[in-house]
Amino acid sequence: MRIGTSFPTRLPAERAFAYLADFGTIEEWDPMIEHAERVDPGRPHVGSRYVLTGRGPLGMRLRLVHVITRLEPDATPQRVRLVGSSGTRYDGWDEITVHPDPAGGSIIGYEAEINLHGVGRMLLLVMPALWLVGRLRGRGPLDGMQRRLDELAS
Repeated sequence: MRIGTSFPTRLPAERAFAYLADFGTIEEWDPMIEHAERVDPGRPHVGSRYVLTGRGPLGMRLRLVHVITRLEPDATPQRVRLVGSSGTRYDGWDEITVHPDPAGGSIIGYEAEINLHGVGRMLLLVMPALWLVGRLRGRGPLDGMQRRLDELAS
């Protein structure tokens, strides 16, 4: 399953990118992630690893490992891409772009691909509906990302 969207935020592009490129912040904006931990020290770089603990559909517990495979802080747009896996149940990627908004703030682009394997493939049938319900209730991961970025701008 592939998803993608974009949205504005009041947070300037440099600050938004610095925050989002450190994927350990995901626990602050994605309601499905209970804990995120950066495995290696220093600033985010290609090869940085993050271990995420979350809850999937139907209460299933997940342990995901994400690795930065692309990091472009000096490009326009700025871009970070992470590849994630939970071993045999899930693999996919997330890509976040940050464009400066001429009116102030920035425009965040988000794309992801989610591949479920084994019995988990049956969840692909309900995931679009769960995603839509979360978005309609304002509780989806991207709603949380936008809220958190706007909070940081205040």
